[in-house]
Formats: sequence, structure tokens, C-alpha cells
Amino acid sequence: MAILEIDHLSVNFDGIQALQDVSLAVEPGQLFALVGPNGAGKTTVFNCLSRICRQDSGEIRFKGNEISRLAPHEVPGAGIGRTFQNIELIAGLTTLENIMLGRHLTTPTGLLGSLLFTRGVRRAETEARRAAEEVIDLLELEAFRDLQVGTLSYGIRKRIELGRALALEPELLLLDEPAAGMNVEETEELAWYVGEICSGLGMATVLIEHDMRFVMDLSDRVCVLDHGQVVTTGRPDEVQQHPDVIAAYLGGNHAAATG
Repeated sequence: MAILEIDHLSVNFDGIQALQDVSLAVEPGQLFALVGPNGAGKTTVFNCLSRICRQDSGEIRFKGNEISRLAPHEVPGAGIGRTFQNIELIAGLTTLENIMLGRHLTTPTGLLGSLLFTRGVRRAETEARRAAEEVIDLLELEAFRDLQVGTLSYGIRKRIELGRALALEPELLLLDEPAAGMNVEETEELAWYVGEICSGLGMATVLIEHDMRFVMDLSDRVCVLDHGQVVTTGRPDEVQQHPDVIAAYLGGNHAAATG
């Protein structure tokens, strides 16, 4: 059974059709990529999944449950983690503190409990630290654990943002252009960590990325969008050979993506 099912999703922004009849399914443990040019509708799909955006029609089911009525702040607690294209870390906090913030999104302690530092709050804090330390080990961030993230390189900060999403221990991870702005070495390192997350943790992951080598090397399935519509969905090798994909999206990068 698919962990994520999107059926006939459509979104209209003031007469502009951002998504039209988009359907896809993601299996447990699968890395599923969304590709296409700017304006194709990829981020709109993510925003619908995060409930930042409301669809005009269609259904989104996560673990068999329709999630359209969830508020944005309820999505992480449902088991969906997300990174953003632009880094959203707090520069003055340490790596550990930023990663622990991800865990606190799902901690229903309340203002009074936090002020009194009740038993429940202490237990939640211990659990948040445990999850954060495990992520630090997984992403090999020990050397940066107690350093303020504002002092760290761009590539390390991108890895920390990934760690913050992982601290939620989500069942579905949404990665919005994780390699954007990275150099070749940083991209290769990140690709290795993403691969480890999917294969080692068995975590279903949906990826938006413009780096076609990154996509084709890692993905189990690829969905190509154009003007809010699905062009094709299939294995990376199948998508690479699709004539519309070659003409419209890969173009001159096709040779680089394939070898």
C-alpha cells in the first residue's frame, strides 16, 4: 500500500492553473522525485502536502487518511517532515539546538508546563535531545554540535536543516531542492546522506531538485511536471528516454545526467 497517494489534484491561483489533475503515489521506503522547469508546479505540490496551500479539487491521502483538513502546524505531528529551498535555521543557536527545534514542533507541552518545567516537559526535552543526538551521529555533525550555525559553511547548514526535519522521525520526508547552491563536492556528500536515509532508515522521501545527476542517481521513480500537469512518471531510465522530457527539461544536460 502506498504511504502517499495524490489523486487528481488541481490548484488555481487567480485564474492561473498551478496544478491540473495531478496524480501520483509513493511507496514506503521509496525515493520519489518531482522534476520540471520553474513554474511547473513542483513546490505547489509540496505546499499542498504541508497544507500551506489548499487544493481546489482532488485528494491527498497519507497512510490511507485524507489530510486536507489538517492545519499546517498539525502536519509534522502526522509524520511528514520538510526542508525548504531557502535555509530556515536560527543563526544564533547551535547545531544541536536547531535540530532539537524540529523535535519541539511535535511536543504539546503548553505555556504553563514550559514555565513550570513539569515532568512532562522534562520528559519531552530528554526525548528531543535523544532524537537530535541520533541525527547528529547519522549526518556526521559531531564536530559542529556546539557551534552556532551562523558560523558554518553553506553545505553544513543545509545538512543541519535536513537533520532538523529528521528529528521529527517522520514517515515521509519532503526535500525541496536540497542541493540548491551547493558545489559539486557538497552535492555528492548530501546525495550520500540522502541515500543512507532512504536505504538505511527505510524512509519514504519526495524530492524536488534541478540537479539531474542527483535525481537520476538516487531516485526510484521520477515524475515530470510541466505547467501543472504530469508529463510522465516512471523509473529514471524510462524518464530519461521520454522524448518530451529530453526536449523540454533535460535538453543539453541530458548527456551529463546519463553519463
